[in-house]
Amino acid sequence: MAGVLEAQAAGAPVAWVGARGALPHVPDLVAAGVDLGAFVAVAHRAGEAASRLRSAELLLRSGAFGLVVVDLADVRRLPGMAAGLARLRGLVREHRAHALFLVEGGA
Repeated sequence: MAGVLEAQAAGAPVAWVGARGALPHVPDLVAAGVDLGAFVAVAHRAGEAASRLRSAELLLRSGAFGLVVVDLADVRRLPGMAAGLARLRGLVREHRAHALFLVEGGA
């Protein structure tokens, strides 16, 4: 949540893209001090990494968000995502934004 608060403190709206049912809990956001007026959540079906990356791309392309969080923790594999990630990287640079990817850690 620190990244969200940091972006908002700098005046940047934040978007969070994740699986339906796994988005941040609104009372937790409020308790953490997140400005809900500058926070957008986009829900997708579990496991749909490609659609989440497309949503992140559209959000970044708009230039309206300083941070886009993409929650991929429920996704086990990202086959064929290199081109999409490269587009996101270019958009982050172009709009001087940030993208944060949440993934499941493993041993």
